Amino acid sequence: MTAQYIVIAAIIAIAIGYAAYKIYETVSNANNPCGGCKGCSMGQQQPENGLPDEKKPTCDHKM
Repeated sequence: MTAQYIVIAAIIAIAIGYAAYKIYETVSNANNPCGGCKGCSMGQQQPENGLPDEKKPTCDHKM
C-alpha cells in the first residue's frame, strides 16, 4: 500500500513539474510570435522593423 502512494506522489510531482515548465516557457516567450517554436524558419523571415499597423504573423508549427 505504501508503494502505491509513493508511485502516485511521483507521478503527481512529475505532472506538476511539467506544467510549471510549460507555464514558464509560455511566459518567457510572450513577445515572440512563434512562442519559442524551434520547428520553423519564420523568425528569420520576419523584418526587424515592421509597420505598426501590420498584423503580426503566427507560427503554424506551434502546438
